Amino acid sequence: MIYELTEHFNSNEFDCRDKTITPMHVRANIQHLATALETIHNFYAKPILVHSGYRSASYNNVVGGSSKSFHLLGKAADISIEGVEPRALARLLAFCMQMNIIPTGGLGIYKTFVHYDTRGYFVTWKG
Repeated sequence: MIYELTEHFNSNEFDCRDKTITPMHVRANIQHLATALETIHNFYAKPILVHSGYRSASYNNVVGGSSKSFHLLGKAADISIEGVEPRALARLLAFCMQMNIIPTGGLGIYKTFVHYDTRGYFVTWKG
């Protein structure tokens, strides 16, 4: 069942790619994450593509994710915006975290996407 999370995001965008049903206890985390990403969407006024949201343990293992990945909790998304370089997107996310506009978390900068999570403390890395 697909349901609306925010004006521009629905649950399907954050579902595990292996079609595993998202556990109920993870849905609140996904809602929190989608609300933060809605703020970023509104800044750019462009769709945000969610490459990876929630991951089941088995799918996380298949894609080589960390056993402590925040994707397992529904607290992380790998995202991109057409026409926006990952470094520029990461700078906006970092600024919004510094200004307490979105939850503080992890920020991974990769060649084609940015990882953002709501872990509660700031950390950054390059993939």
